[in-house]
Amino acid sequence: MSDQPKIEIPGALNFRSVPSFSTAHGHIRANQLFRCGAFDLVGDEGQQALKDAQATRIFDLRSEREKVVAPSPMIGNPDFEILTTPHNIKAGDLAEVLKNEAATPDDCRAAMRRSYRKMPGEFRDIFAGFLRAAAAPDGAPIVVHCTAGKDRTGIVVAILLDFLGVSYADILSDYLESNTAAGELTARLDRRMASLHVTGLRPEIVEVLNISTEANLSGMFDALHTEFGTTESYIRDHLGLTDAEVEQLRKNILA
Repeated sequence: MSDQPKIEIPGALNFRSVPSFSTAHGHIRANQLFRCGAFDLVGDEGQQALKDAQATRIFDLRSEREKVVAPSPMIGNPDFEILTTPHNIKAGDLAEVLKNEAATPDDCRAAMRRSYRKMPGEFRDIFAGFLRAAAAPDGAPIVVHCTAGKDRTGIVVAILLDFLGVSYADILSDYLESNTAAGELTARLDRRMASLHVTGLRPEIVEVLNISTEANLSGMFDALHTEFGTTESYIRDHLGLTDAEVEQLRKNILA
Protein backbone atom coordinates (compact mmCIF):
# COMPACT_ATOMS: atom_id res chain seq x y z
CA MET A 1 0.00 0.00 0.00
CA SER A 2 2.85 2.36 0.77
CA ASP A 3 6.63 2.46 0.59
CA GLN A 4 6.76 4.54 3.78
CA PRO A 5 8.53 2.63 6.56
CA LYS A 6 6.20 1.63 9.38
CA ILE A 7 6.61 3.75 12.50
CA GLU A 8 6.50 1.65 15.65
CA ILE A 9 5.06 3.35 18.73
CA PRO A 10 5.33 0.99 21.73
CA GLY A 11 2.02 0.79 23.57
CA ALA A 12 0.01 2.52 20.81
CA LEU A 13 -2.97 0.81 19.20
CA ASN A 14 -3.44 0.69 15.41
CA PHE A 15 -0.92 3.50 14.83
CA ARG A 16 0.14 4.42 11.31
CA SER A 17 0.93 7.27 8.96
CA VAL A 18 -1.52 7.86 6.13
CA PRO A 19 0.36 6.88 2.94
CA SER A 20 1.58 9.33 0.31
CA PHE A 21 -1.42 8.76 -1.94
CA SER A 22 -1.56 10.61 -5.27
CA THR A 23 -4.18 13.27 -5.93
CA ALA A 24 -5.01 15.48 -8.90
CA HIS A 25 -2.96 18.24 -7.24
CA GLY A 26 0.05 16.32 -5.93
CA HIS A 27 0.23 13.74 -3.17
CA ILE A 28 -0.27 13.35 0.58
CA ARG A 29 2.87 14.49 2.36
CA ALA A 30 4.67 11.67 4.13
CA ASN A 31 4.36 11.51 7.91
CA GLN A 32 2.14 14.57 8.18
CA LEU A 33 -1.16 12.82 8.97
CA PHE A 34 -1.12 10.03 11.53
CA ARG A 35 -4.04 7.94 12.81
CA CYS A 36 -4.44 5.52 15.70
CA GLY A 37 -6.40 4.30 18.68
CA ALA A 38 -6.11 5.28 22.34
CA PHE A 39 -2.73 6.14 23.87
CA ASP A 40 -3.49 5.06 27.44
CA LEU A 41 -0.88 2.27 27.42
CA VAL A 42 1.88 4.40 25.87
CA GLY A 43 4.76 4.79 28.31
CA ASP A 44 8.05 6.67 28.18
CA GLU A 45 9.41 4.61 25.26
CA GLY A 46 6.28 5.19 23.20
CA GLN A 47 6.23 8.89 23.99
CA GLN A 48 9.83 9.20 22.87
CA ALA A 49 8.96 7.38 19.63
CA LEU A 50 6.12 9.86 19.05
CA LYS A 51 8.52 12.76 19.57
CA ASP A 52 11.05 11.17 17.20
CA ALA A 53 8.28 10.96 14.55
CA GLN A 54 7.27 14.58 15.28
CA ALA A 55 3.82 13.20 16.08
CA THR A 56 3.27 15.42 19.10
CA ARG A 57 0.20 17.41 18.02
CA ILE A 58 -2.71 15.10 18.81
CA PHE A 59 -6.47 15.46 18.30
CA ASP A 60 -8.62 13.21 20.49
CA LEU A 61 -12.05 12.35 19.01
CA ARG A 62 -13.19 10.42 22.09
CA SER A 63 -16.03 11.30 24.44
CA GLU A 64 -15.42 12.67 27.92
CA ARG A 65 -16.41 9.28 29.36
CA GLU A 66 -13.79 7.51 27.27
CA LYS A 67 -11.10 9.99 28.31
CA VAL A 68 -11.83 9.28 31.97
CA VAL A 69 -11.73 5.49 31.47
CA ALA A 70 -8.51 5.60 29.43
CA PRO A 71 -6.77 8.96 29.96
CA SER A 72 -3.97 10.06 27.68
CA PRO A 73 -0.61 9.90 29.48
CA MET A 74 0.60 12.90 27.46
CA ILE A 75 -1.83 15.34 29.09
CA GLY A 76 0.22 17.90 30.97
CA ASN A 77 3.42 16.95 29.14
CA PRO A 78 4.81 20.16 27.60
CA ASP A 79 6.29 18.15 24.73
CA PHE A 80 2.78 17.35 23.45
CA GLU A 81 -0.23 19.40 22.40
CA ILE A 82 -3.48 17.54 23.09
CA LEU A 83 -6.50 18.97 21.27
CA THR A 84 -10.16 17.95 21.47
CA THR A 85 -13.77 19.07 21.11
CA PRO A 86 -15.53 18.00 24.34
CA HIS A 87 -18.61 15.81 23.83
CA ASN A 88 -20.48 12.85 25.26
CA ILE A 89 -21.86 11.33 22.08
CA LYS A 90 -22.15 7.55 22.28
CA ALA A 91 -22.98 4.94 19.68
CA GLY A 92 -26.55 4.61 20.93
CA ASP A 93 -27.89 1.87 18.63
CA LEU A 94 -24.68 -0.10 18.81
CA ALA A 95 -24.45 0.18 22.61
CA GLU A 96 -27.97 -1.17 23.03
CA VAL A 97 -27.29 -4.06 20.66
CA LEU A 98 -24.11 -4.96 22.52
CA LYS A 99 -25.98 -5.02 25.84
CA ASN A 100 -28.58 -7.41 24.42
CA GLU A 101 -27.42 -10.97 25.11
CA ALA A 102 -29.71 -12.27 22.35
CA ALA A 103 -28.18 -10.00 19.67
CA THR A 104 -26.79 -11.76 16.62
CA PRO A 105 -23.77 -10.84 14.48
CA ASP A 106 -26.21 -9.56 11.84
CA ASP A 107 -27.80 -7.29 14.47
CA CYS A 108 -24.35 -5.94 15.26
CA ARG A 109 -23.48 -5.43 11.58
CA ALA A 110 -26.72 -3.51 11.03
CA ALA A 111 -26.06 -1.34 14.09
CA MET A 112 -22.54 -0.60 12.84
CA ARG A 113 -23.90 0.43 9.44
CA ARG A 114 -26.45 2.74 11.09
CA SER A 115 -23.74 4.24 13.27
CA TYR A 116 -21.52 4.94 10.26
CA ARG A 117 -24.35 6.55 8.31
CA LYS A 118 -25.20 8.87 11.21
CA MET A 119 -21.68 9.89 12.08
CA PRO A 120 -21.12 12.75 9.58
CA GLY A 121 -24.10 14.52 11.14
CA GLU A 122 -23.67 13.48 14.77
CA PHE A 123 -19.96 14.21 14.85
CA ARG A 124 -20.14 17.42 12.83
CA ASP A 125 -18.69 19.61 15.60
CA ILE A 126 -15.97 17.12 16.53
CA PHE A 127 -14.90 16.57 12.94
CA ALA A 128 -14.88 20.35 12.40
CA GLY A 129 -12.61 20.71 15.42
CA PHE A 130 -10.13 18.22 14.03
CA LEU A 131 -10.11 19.74 10.53
CA ARG A 132 -9.61 23.23 11.94
CA ALA A 133 -6.71 21.92 14.02
CA ALA A 134 -5.20 20.37 10.89
CA ALA A 135 -5.79 23.65 9.02
CA ALA A 136 -3.92 25.83 11.50
CA PRO A 137 -0.66 27.40 10.26
CA ASP A 138 1.22 24.83 12.37
CA GLY A 139 -1.45 22.19 11.73
CA ALA A 140 0.78 19.34 10.56
CA PRO A 141 2.16 16.92 11.48
CA ILE A 142 -1.00 15.94 13.33
CA VAL A 143 -2.32 12.73 14.88
CA VAL A 144 -6.04 11.96 15.02
CA HIS A 145 -7.31 9.16 17.23
CA CYS A 146 -10.31 7.63 18.94
CA THR A 147 -10.45 4.45 21.04
CA ALA A 148 -9.79 1.79 18.38
CA GLY A 149 -8.55 4.06 15.58
CA LYS A 150 -10.84 2.41 13.02
CA ASP A 151 -14.37 3.89 13.07
CA ARG A 152 -14.51 7.57 14.05
CA THR A 153 -10.88 8.01 13.06
CA GLY A 154 -11.42 6.00 9.88
CA ILE A 155 -14.40 8.13 8.90
CA VAL A 156 -12.83 11.54 9.42
CA VAL A 157 -9.62 10.48 7.67
CA ALA A 158 -11.66 9.10 4.75
CA ILE A 159 -13.62 12.36 4.50
CA LEU A 160 -10.41 14.40 4.52
CA LEU A 161 -8.73 12.20 1.91
CA ASP A 162 -11.79 12.37 -0.36
CA PHE A 163 -11.82 16.15 -0.02
CA LEU A 164 -8.13 16.27 -0.94
CA GLY A 165 -8.77 14.24 -4.12
CA VAL A 166 -7.48 10.79 -3.13
CA SER A 167 -9.14 7.98 -5.08
CA TYR A 168 -11.81 5.87 -3.40
CA ALA A 169 -9.67 2.76 -3.94
CA ASP A 170 -6.81 4.32 -1.95
CA ILE A 171 -9.15 5.65 0.74
CA LEU A 172 -10.61 2.17 1.11
CA SER A 173 -7.18 0.53 1.28
CA ASP A 174 -6.12 2.83 4.12
CA TYR A 175 -9.41 2.28 5.94
CA LEU A 176 -9.15 -1.52 5.65
CA GLU A 177 -5.57 -1.48 6.93
CA SER A 178 -7.07 -1.42 10.45
CA ASN A 179 -7.94 -5.09 9.92
CA THR A 180 -4.25 -5.91 10.39
CA ALA A 181 -4.69 -4.72 14.00
CA ALA A 182 -7.67 -7.02 14.72
CA GLY A 183 -5.64 -9.08 17.19
CA GLU A 184 -4.60 -6.00 19.17
CA LEU A 185 -8.16 -4.69 19.08
CA THR A 186 -9.46 -7.96 20.51
CA ALA A 187 -6.79 -8.00 23.23
CA ARG A 188 -7.87 -4.54 24.39
CA LEU A 189 -11.60 -5.05 23.96
CA ASP A 190 -12.50 -4.81 27.65
CA ARG A 191 -10.78 -1.43 27.92
CA ARG A 192 -12.53 -0.22 24.76
CA MET A 193 -15.98 -1.32 25.97
CA ALA A 194 -15.64 0.03 29.52
CA SER A 195 -17.14 3.45 28.71
CA LEU A 196 -20.24 1.70 27.31
CA HIS A 197 -20.52 -0.56 30.38
CA VAL A 198 -20.45 -3.62 28.13
CA THR A 199 -18.77 -6.89 29.17
CA GLY A 200 -18.75 -10.55 28.23
CA LEU A 201 -19.21 -10.21 24.48
CA ARG A 202 -19.41 -13.46 22.50
CA PRO A 203 -16.55 -14.15 20.05
CA GLU A 204 -18.80 -13.81 16.99
CA ILE A 205 -19.87 -10.33 18.16
CA VAL A 206 -16.27 -9.36 18.90
CA GLU A 207 -15.31 -10.32 15.35
CA VAL A 208 -17.94 -7.98 13.89
CA LEU A 209 -16.80 -5.11 16.13
CA ASN A 210 -13.15 -5.48 15.21
CA ILE A 211 -13.44 -5.77 11.42
CA SER A 212 -13.53 -2.79 9.07
CA THR A 213 -15.73 -3.40 6.02
CA GLU A 214 -16.24 -1.69 2.68
CA ALA A 215 -20.00 -1.75 3.31
CA ASN A 216 -19.59 0.48 6.37
CA LEU A 217 -17.36 2.98 4.57
CA SER A 218 -19.47 3.15 1.40
CA GLY A 219 -22.61 3.51 3.51
CA MET A 220 -21.09 6.47 5.32
CA PHE A 221 -20.21 8.18 2.05
CA ASP A 222 -23.69 7.47 0.64
CA ALA A 223 -25.29 9.09 3.68
CA LEU A 224 -22.91 12.07 3.59
CA HIS A 225 -23.57 12.70 -0.10
CA THR A 226 -27.34 12.39 0.36
CA GLU A 227 -27.52 14.77 3.31
CA PHE A 228 -24.63 17.17 2.69
CA GLY A 229 -23.55 16.88 -0.97
CA THR A 230 -19.84 16.54 -1.76
CA THR A 231 -17.18 16.31 0.91
CA GLU A 232 -16.12 19.83 -0.07
CA SER A 233 -19.61 21.20 0.55
CA TYR A 234 -19.75 19.22 3.81
CA ILE A 235 -16.47 20.76 4.99
CA ARG A 236 -17.18 24.28 3.76
CA ASP A 237 -20.93 24.68 4.23
CA HIS A 238 -21.75 22.32 7.08
CA LEU A 239 -18.54 22.22 9.12
CA GLY A 240 -17.94 25.89 8.42
CA LEU A 241 -14.30 25.95 7.36
CA THR A 242 -13.39 29.23 5.69
CA ASP A 243 -11.64 29.65 2.34
CA ALA A 244 -8.43 30.48 4.21
CA GLU A 245 -8.73 27.36 6.38
CA VAL A 246 -9.40 25.15 3.35
CA GLU A 247 -6.38 26.60 1.55
CA GLN A 248 -4.16 26.09 4.59
CA LEU A 249 -5.46 22.54 5.08
CA ARG A 250 -4.45 21.63 1.55
CA LYS A 251 -1.07 23.32 2.01
CA ASN A 252 -0.42 21.42 5.24
CA ILE A 253 -1.28 17.95 3.94
CA LEU A 254 -0.51 18.04 0.23
CA ALA A 255 2.85 18.28 -1.55
